[in-house]
Amino acid sequence: FLDEHWGRCKNAIVIGAGPLGLLATAHLRLAGVNTSTMDIVPENHLKAMLVNQLGATYIDTREKMPEEIVAQTCRVGNASIIFEASGASELAINLIPCLLRSSICVMTGIPRGKTKANFDADLLLRNIVRYNIVIVGSVNSNRGHFEKAIGSLRKIERNYKGVLKQFFTHSFKLKDYEKAFGLKDPDRIKVMIEI
Repeated sequence: FLDEHWGRCKNAIVIGAGPLGLLATAHLRLAGVNTSTMDIVPENHLKAMLVNQLGATYIDTREKMPEEIVAQTCRVGNASIIFEASGASELAINLIPCLLRSSICVMTGIPRGKTKANFDADLLLRNIVRYNIVIVGSVNSNRGHFEKAIGSLRKIERNYKGVLKQFFTHSFKLKDYEKAFGLKDPDRIKVMIEI
């Protein structure tokens, strides 16, 4: 469904510039979609630079209220897709009213802790129902998805030479797996364990 939908949309919002958010940004850009990708790191962070390398617009959300982010993101035109890949539940909920008719909001991040948010529930439900908006959560993939992903990675590498290698910020030998899982480096994007 997403492969077909990405090709039809003009604007997209990606929440989170980790591995999944960066891959979503790359896919959207390959489909020619105007993409805004947001995270909580400064403009000079590797994540922000990778977003820009992919031809998307980076938005630093650290000191912005959800309403400010909505105003900044939606001024270019409403989005057809929100791809949430960070667990930022309040932001994701507040961005749903930015979606156009027959749009989709894909939630893949899992929130940590507890977030209690204030939002206009009536507006949210009106938009979801009136505009035929789909909200879906996903965490698992099957073998076919992984096989298809290999082809997608080839396209990304062909179009954005060397960008994928930059996603892998740390590498560990299998015997050092505990270090890999315990890594707290704020510059971490994706950790690789060599087998």
